[in-house]
Amino acid sequence: MKHERNIIGKLDIVNKLPNSHLGNPRYEVSIGDERFTTQTNAGLAYGITQYRGKLVKAKVGYYYGSPSVELVELISQEDQQ
Repeated sequence: MKHERNIIGKLDIVNKLPNSHLGNPRYEVSIGDERFTTQTNAGLAYGITQYRGKLVKAKVGYYYGSPSVELVELISQEDQQ
């Protein structure tokens, strides 16, 4: 992944994308005002729906030219203060 950076924002599921050719799920998500997709065949796609509507810290960048999310962590109430 190129141009990696960390962002903080509320994660929402925008769209369930077609599965990869290996049958793994893919999603388009928004974090704050930006949109990203999960990487093809990434394990993150299996658990990303648990972060819907929650404040997260995410590692994002460009994967083969597309804005992608690589890592998502929930921000706890203590971390917000």
